[in-house]
Amino acid sequence: MSGGFFRGTTIEQDQRFGNAHEKLLREQTFSSVLKKRVDISKVNMEVIKPWVSSKIHELLQIDDEVLYSYIVNMLEESDTPDPKAMQVSLTGFLEDKTQGFMESLWLVLVEAQESPGGIPESFVRRKMEELRAGREEKERMRERIREAERRSQRKEDEGGRRRTRAGRRSRWDAPA
Repeated sequence: MSGGFFRGTTIEQDQRFGNAHEKLLREQTFSSVLKKRVDISKVNMEVIKPWVSSKIHELLQIDDEVLYSYIVNMLEESDTPDPKAMQVSLTGFLEDKTQGFMESLWLVLVEAQESPGGIPESFVRRKMEELRAGREEKERMRERIREAERRSQRKEDEGGRRRTRAGRRSRWDAPA
């Protein structure tokens, strides 16, 4: 006898106990963008991390620190992460939004890989636009302040004395 153990097939040989991860990889549909290889060593991850966090918040309407850490760890695990395996792994968290998330993440990573410094050009353009809008807003505020100062100066020049809202002179002014 064989020591009282079963004889027959092992778990690996039995079709009922196949690898669920491999089965999902075969069954799921993947975007064509995920076919491109990304070398993470060429990507500035410090720029990508806030984008991942904001995208998770946008999709789930909550800040999920566990999911954020999971995604970042999967990206930093190797120099060339497997996007299809990532999509299968993230399906439990993001459900039907997983494919869209992976497509946009991979587009950002490919763009970052191809740009100097590992920063996506779209991020640079967006930041430049924000800075320009901030400068324009500051200039509008300065112009409003200058206009208010001019009006105030004109009123002082016209009246000579400060007037209250009712049109009377202020009690703090010197008597006439």
